[in-house]
Amino acid sequence: MEITDATAWIAGASAIGTASFGIVEMLKGTKLGDAGAAHIVGALGRPGEKAFAAFYGEDYEAVIRRSYRSSSAQLGDQLKDALRIALRHAELADEITEFLGQRDEELPLSKAVRALEGSASGQATLSPEDLAKYNARVATYTMAVDARVSAACAAAASYYEVTMKGVASVIAISLSVVAWALVSHSLATLGPALLLGIVAVPIAPIASDVTSILQTASDVLLRRSRSRPPS
Repeated sequence: MEITDATAWIAGASAIGTASFGIVEMLKGTKLGDAGAAHIVGALGRPGEKAFAAFYGEDYEAVIRRSYRSSSAQLGDQLKDALRIALRHAELADEITEFLGQRDEELPLSKAVRALEGSASGQATLSPEDLAKYNARVATYTMAVDARVSAACAAAASYYEVTMKGVASVIAISLSVVAWALVSHSLATLGPALLLGIVAVPIAPIASDVTSILQTASDVLLRRSRSRPPS
């Protein structure tokens, strides 16, 4: 295969890959856009789902999935806020800490929350030592749920990316086969079409760079051949 042929081949693969990603982008509004959302919904088990229901309402899962389609990072921040608001429901916060394996019989989170609420409202006075202890207990909770939500968002994003690339690859192969059939009027030799479809998705983001490199190499070889004295 000559460099010019390789350049044309890569350009074709890039076009198919770009078209496939465009089709996948249009499918984000369907169930396909929810790929990975389950990692976030179930990040803190049943206690977390109770917290989300208290924050978003009974249709919390639908709300989470809609927000996930827009931005998983922004959704992560919203869920962290929801789990902080769960501190107002002390028993629910205790369930979440137990799910996270941070249960403390001597200092339950609910006790720390009530003590801090009493201090804030002026109904109780805490010593500096108790204030620091209760604040540390609440901080441990918030750091734990933040870490769990962040990990769930990262897992969801990874799953989403793999799913989208997989779907785009299937679309690219289909487009390549259809194009090959239309051009060659035959499905007898699908090898080149399948190969083109398979490499279309991974090569699309770097196709312009590869094409530029091949074009530069072609120009260099052409100049050398022209400057070479005739034998």
